[in-house]
Amino acid sequence: MKIIIAGGGTGGHIFPMIEFINECAARKIEVLWLGTNRGLERKHKPDGCTLIEMNISGFRGKNLFKKFISIVSLFFSIIKLIPKILFYRPTAVVCFGGYVSLPAGITSILLGKSLYLHEQNAVFGTSNKILKLFSKKIFLGFPINGYNSHKIVSYRKSDKK
Repeated sequence: MKIIIAGGGTGGHIFPMIEFINECAARKIEVLWLGTNRGLERKHKPDGCTLIEMNISGFRGKNLFKKFISIVSLFFSIIKLIPKILFYRPTAVVCFGGYVSLPAGITSILLGKSLYLHEQNAVFGTSNKILKLFSKKIFLGFPINGYNSHKIVSYRKSDKK
């Protein structure tokens, strides 16, 4: 089985991804990680996981010119990802949030791949807020007030045995 995961930039996205990658490795699931080219991904990438760095930036809180650049880079990122996803042939795409999740999620939707989301915060980030409409399941670290859906899977890992 092959899975593509997308997300990165900050530790809040990366550390849950690393745990997911380690769990996949234990189950002999191959993982391709789509990350940013300026986040913490390169420093914390687990062994045995391939990282593809993407040049993508945020949209919110930017001036008009930077918003335009962000939209253009989103378009080119989608174009870049289409052959990569077609060649890799994943069973699913799992987006963990961050800038790179949006082109990965959009590309998976365009290619008919199963899309899953992981939201680490108590409020949806911009990418996950958009992609939640198209995802099969949404895995939450915390309950999100005002959002109820049959797609939600709440997961809490306990150290108690």
